[in-house]
Amino acid sequence: MNSKPKTTTLLRSPAKLNLFLHVINKRSSGYHSIESLFVPIMWFDEIYIEKTDDGVITREGDLAGDLAGDLLVKSAKLLKKYAYQYLGNHNEIISSSGCRIFVKKNIPSGAGLGGGSSNAALTLKTLNVMWNLNFTSLQLSEIGKEIGADVPFFLQDHSCFVSGIGEKLSQIMDESFLPHYFVILIPKIEVSTLEIFNSLNSDNYSTASNFLFLESNQTPSFFKEFNSGIWTYGRNDLESTTCNNFPIVGIALNLLKKLAKIYDLPENSCRMSGTGGAIFCSAPTLAIARKIKLQIEKNSKDEFISKVCRRLVCKKLTLGT
Repeated sequence: MNSKPKTTTLLRSPAKLNLFLHVINKRSSGYHSIESLFVPIMWFDEIYIEKTDDGVITREGDLAGDLAGDLLVKSAKLLKKYAYQYLGNHNEIISSSGCRIFVKKNIPSGAGLGGGSSNAALTLKTLNVMWNLNFTSLQLSEIGKEIGADVPFFLQDHSCFVSGIGEKLSQIMDESFLPHYFVILIPKIEVSTLEIFNSLNSDNYSTASNFLFLESNQTPSFFKEFNSGIWTYGRNDLESTTCNNFPIVGIALNLLKKLAKIYDLPENSCRMSGTGGAIFCSAPTLAIARKIKLQIEKNSKDEFISKVCRRLVCKKLTLGT
């Protein structure tokens, strides 16, 4: 059977953009230290999760073929493992707790938008409630780090400065300085995060800026010191590597810069998210964003996926029946 469960409300799993992404160094573990600014955007995968009492975890819907590597299944199993470890006096209840997960993918995979990590985080939050585990946000974050570096970000409710390997977060409480709209342009390819980091030359590294030490009321003024604020601050240190490995990403970036210039937007408002291949342009108004998207459709000859998205102001997870 491959139909949506009828006993839960629709859960929406958002994408994210990196407004900048600085790579600081490579650790002895092989992971890279980064500094970035993550913002959630209104582009969602749709997830339905139904609690079952047979102890079995099943996954249906889009991209459900390789369950061994599926992040939603991995999240559910890891949460159950931790439940056994920390809530051992409820082993029988934990053992019988299962779920049926149905996913409709709307966020392109391998585009640097964090769709898989977002799905994993939503699975953790939902099952924590459904299975009555009562893990704290900090405990869920520790579990999330084992699944992927971006998962802890999607477990909380704000745009964030991010550092470490992605696990250190500083919530941005005053988001007034952040862009509201984005035009996103995605080549029809999948980019491997591991391939891009492995190809990165140390000449592309940036110097650490230590944003985590800023007080929340200092953040807007820090970026206002730059003429265009966060719109043009920094860069994506992985951009040139991805463009070299996947020339179509460079073509998309140049197209978006050309169109942004028509509407008096600085070239630096156009950049790549994550390891790519998604390219985005920060836009001051919805009208300008829509005009740029229209020009993309006229110029790209169906080579790319294009979308206008608004920055998401996140709300706490609620479940319905």
